[in-house]
Amino acid sequence: MEAYLANFEDFLYMESVYCGYSQYLTILKALHGMSKFHKSAEERFWNVLRNKRRSLVKLIAEGTDRSNDHLWLLERKDVTDGKSRMHLAMMMMTEIRIHDVELHEMLVWSEKLDANLYMAFKNQQITNRGVQQSWLRQLCGAIFNPPKSLFLACPNDPERFYPNPAIEPKPSDLECFKFLGKLVALALMSEVQIGVAFAHVFLMRLAGRKISLEDVKDVDPSLHSWCKEIIDGEFIDSEVLEFPEALLGCQWSTELSYVNSKSSREAYVDRLIEHRFVESISKQVSFFKRGFDSVLVHQSASCCLLKDWSLKTLMSRCADM
Repeated sequence: MEAYLANFEDFLYMESVYCGYSQYLTILKALHGMSKFHKSAEERFWNVLRNKRRSLVKLIAEGTDRSNDHLWLLERKDVTDGKSRMHLAMMMMTEIRIHDVELHEMLVWSEKLDANLYMAFKNQQITNRGVQQSWLRQLCGAIFNPPKSLFLACPNDPERFYPNPAIEPKPSDLECFKFLGKLVALALMSEVQIGVAFAHVFLMRLAGRKISLEDVKDVDPSLHSWCKEIIDGEFIDSEVLEFPEALLGCQWSTELSYVNSKSSREAYVDRLIEHRFVESISKQVSFFKRGFDSVLVHQSASCCLLKDWSLKTLMSRCADM
């Protein structure tokens, strides 16, 4: 094992006439497995990959195919970059759990969203790429329809949406979020552009990341400005107290009236952001992810897509259409 690792750096630069890029990765996978049985060898293995990150990224781009499992490369984020991780995840997710029968079931379920849309597509070949793209785009339009109030548009970017934190979702609403997760996963796998975009704060929650005050600036600029005023202001007057009471209820206004120091104000704002953009949409996020994961076979790859923002890339590309 020591000898393999000692010569490994030169190995990444080899161009052999006897084997292709994919075989290099197969050997790396074997070395990775071997390293786990030797003291300190595993960390040395990853250190070599980390030092030759550029070469490894090239290997991933040139050598990964849909017939091999290279998810082990996702164990250490610092040996790859976002583009190569997304590429790996996409290679691992060529098999999807939705087949013709399930597509038909989704079509039937879509009648709950828009009966006219269901009637327009029920006799069409939903597996046809052109038909499927049109169906997915129109379905998303029905889900993001303002009268349904499930989503709100960003005030300064009306093409980006996030779950409405002011409503308590009914079971039917949560099923809609689950259905949307399936739609997005299906669109991602089929490279179908659906013409909608998610707000940064929603993508952050899908990726399991913490929400900060700056993250909510685009979705609620008024709340962001008010929170900045709370943190930086010298005192809190009655006019300032009216805002949280109108938006969230008297308990937040009452609590704020007892907050004095800057550190306690910052803690108050953190709790407010947690309540408004984490707790209030936790069910929606959970059901969306449940639908998203139900389509994809490799859960590790699914997590990678969410955490490395390929959903953001997909949505941004779709929004530009």
